[in-house]
Amino acid sequence: MSEELRPRDPGLQPERTALAWHRTVFTVLIFSLAAIRIAFSRGDIVSGMLSGIGAILALMLVVISYRRQKTIVADSEPTTPSSVLAKRLISAVLCLVSLSLVLPALFNLIGKGGV
Repeated sequence: MSEELRPRDPGLQPERTALAWHRTVFTVLIFSLAAIRIAFSRGDIVSGMLSGIGAILALMLVVISYRRQKTIVADSEPTTPSSVLAKRLISAVLCLVSLSLVLPALFNLIGKGGV
C-alpha cells in the first residue's frame, strides 16, 4: 500500500514559519552581540572571540533564514539540507555564546577559591 503525501496547507503557515525563523535568528544575533560587548567590557579576549564566532554564525543564519523563506514561498519542500544546517548552527551559536558568558564567571569563582 503506497501512502501519498498530504498536500501542503496553502494558508498562512508559510508566513508564520518565516516570521518565526526571523525572530529566532535575530534573537540569536542580538544575544551574540550582547555577549561580545560583555566580554570586551570585562577585558576577556577569549570570550570575546567565542562570542564573535557566534555572531558570525548568527549572520550565516540570517542568510539561511532568508533562503528558507524564499523556499517556503516558492511552495517547495520546507525540510531541506539548509534547514537542518540552520538548526545545527543555532545550537552551535547558542552553545558558544553561553560558554563565553559562563566560563569567565566559573574561572573567576575558581580563582577566588569559591568552589
